[in-house]
Amino acid sequence: MIKRYIVWGWIATLCAVLVCEGGAWATEKMTIDAVVGQALRRNPAVAGAEAELAASKEVLISARADRLPSLSAGYSWTGLHREPIQKSVGGDFPVGYRKQSGWDVQVAQPLFTGYALKSAHGLARLGVDAEGLERRETFQQLVLATRQACHRLLLAQRLLAVAEDEVASLTDHKRVATLNHGQGLIPLNDLLKSEVALAGAVQNRNRAESEAEKARIAINRLMARAPSTPLALDEVHVPPVWSQEAETLEGLAVSRRPRVSLLRLGVRQASLGETAAKSGYYPTVSLVGRYAKNGEAPFPDENAFTHTDSASLTLEASWTLWNWGKTGAGAAEKAHLRRAVEAALSDAEAAVRQDVQNALLDRSVARKNINTAERSRVQARENWRITKVQYDQQVATSTDVIDARSYQTSADSNYYQALYAYMDALAVLDYATGEPVAPMSP
Repeated sequence: MIKRYIVWGWIATLCAVLVCEGGAWATEKMTIDAVVGQALRRNPAVAGAEAELAASKEVLISARADRLPSLSAGYSWTGLHREPIQKSVGGDFPVGYRKQSGWDVQVAQPLFTGYALKSAHGLARLGVDAEGLERRETFQQLVLATRQACHRLLLAQRLLAVAEDEVASLTDHKRVATLNHGQGLIPLNDLLKSEVALAGAVQNRNRAESEAEKARIAINRLMARAPSTPLALDEVHVPPVWSQEAETLEGLAVSRRPRVSLLRLGVRQASLGETAAKSGYYPTVSLVGRYAKNGEAPFPDENAFTHTDSASLTLEASWTLWNWGKTGAGAAEKAHLRRAVEAALSDAEAAVRQDVQNALLDRSVARKNINTAERSRVQARENWRITKVQYDQQVATSTDVIDARSYQTSADSNYYQALYAYMDALAVLDYATGEPVAPMSP
């Protein structure tokens, strides 16, 4: 019995250690880069993009196979009611078996299809390239979404800390106001103002807690983790401003953005589609080789009425001479689509240039706001310190204290909002310029 208690004691201790360590691991701080890496490895959108790319490669294999020789085989068995005969003046002569069977093997090689098969192969190859670009776009969008989600969580945590500091400050002010009112130093309405301000601060803190929790849940979803999974992020350091000129960044956007590259591929696809549509103007030619055996047995080796086996080589050609303008209409449709894609390409190039300009403007505004907010925080903190001293000396009122605390809360919030707006602008600028994203190994 004692041994049993000892064993169970060791098991309980081990479980406690594992739980504690598991909790420590669960709350281990992650960098934003680590979160991005997890998202690239586990997000369902990545698996979907990989599957789409794999599917396009299978289409390419199929299109390539259409240009190669095909091998087919067949078997038949026929049971007739009566033996086949040939009637003549001299009488009836059998010309076949009542039960007949045969098999054949055939090889067909397309020789010329009016460029239809060649165009289909080219379209399939471009389809693989297009899915590769779609995959890149998925990666870049996921990286942007993850970085911005991390910024929202860090901002929410900062604002929560500001809200908690405000609650603590106003709680202390209410305590002092209650003592002063009890001693008859301040009127009742001053005490009531401090209580109302504290209630408002508590509500703001509760909202800040909710926003932080929502941001954490959003990041867990991007990493394909359970919503309740604990998450702690390392703080970010503000990187230096890029030195590239706007024109250089615009050039990167036009050359690297998958959206633009996809439209360039679209122009080529439309041109190949036009070529494929015009293939109807040409004949199709193929070469067919066939070997067959026929007879009475299930797998015949001889035939009393004709040759047991036969072999043939056939050159087949077909040409549609008139189809009421269907081929021409199909070719014209593809030509119009090509012009439409060319127009979309021109607009997309202008759009990505605008994306870069917008991101640069957002970065510039956020940077200026950071500098302004830093000065404002210093002033607000000093104002709060002076106002508290004045209130203790009965020179200031509760309204002055509440206003000073509100100014400090606003200054702190504005600073952190400007800081993470700057980080967001950098993330958007990376996306706008098509910053390459390396796929993560599982």
